[in-house]
Amino acid sequence: MSIPAPTAEPRPAEQAEPHGIGGWLLLLALGQIAGPMKFFASVIQYYGTLDGALFQKFPITLIGEALLNLVVGAVYLITAVLFFRSSKRFPRFFVYAVVATVAVLPVSVGWVALGIGFESGQPGWAIAVSTVTPLEMVQMIGGAIFGVIWIVYLKRSRRAANTFVY
Repeated sequence: MSIPAPTAEPRPAEQAEPHGIGGWLLLLALGQIAGPMKFFASVIQYYGTLDGALFQKFPITLIGEALLNLVVGAVYLITAVLFFRSSKRFPRFFVYAVVATVAVLPVSVGWVALGIGFESGQPGWAIAVSTVTPLEMVQMIGGAIFGVIWIVYLKRSRRAANTFVY
């Protein structure tokens, strides 16, 4: 009678690291859908209510503002596409999108105030102060806070590191 040779204990199945759009990334996915939609809806509403005579009075100023909005919208769309393609470039573009979110209000207001002020002879600071609402300021600050939180998450999350690899 022979004694069977000892066999190695079966190892518990190694747990696969989390990857894919799941967990907290689901919330970010919703933001990647809702954010650009909200931005484009607000831009359409803004230009829909803008007096056409302003375009005739201040064409360079309003064309410049429209180009700024176009660039910001493109950054949002590219970021969303990179997210859903699990591109390794997504985290970098997400930082660009957060910076664009925070910068678009002061850059736009500054451009319009300087342009209209220069073309009309009115002081630009008075125009700038009259165009920014407290709600817009709160939204800009909130965008900065949430953006930084998500950037930190993307830098530290194993799921994010395993998802954005292509």
